[in-house]
Amino acid sequence: MRESFPSVTVEYDKHVVEDNRILTSAGISAGIDMALKVVARYCGKAIAAATAMYMEYPYPQNNARRV
Repeated sequence: MRESFPSVTVEYDKHVVEDNRILTSAGISAGIDMALKVVARYCGKAIAAATAMYMEYPYPQNNARRV
């Protein structure tokens, strides 16, 4: 991405990057985390955590990359 879009700042230490209304992520688990952020934004953190539980997916406690 850095080579294709040199004016974009790539934040390697974050799983999901939020810039006002725009959210971006890269990778499968990061995409799931981003979807859970959308659920939390519109439905609340409790619903997002419940959604993760039903998916048997660990709800992200922070936005750090999980590598």
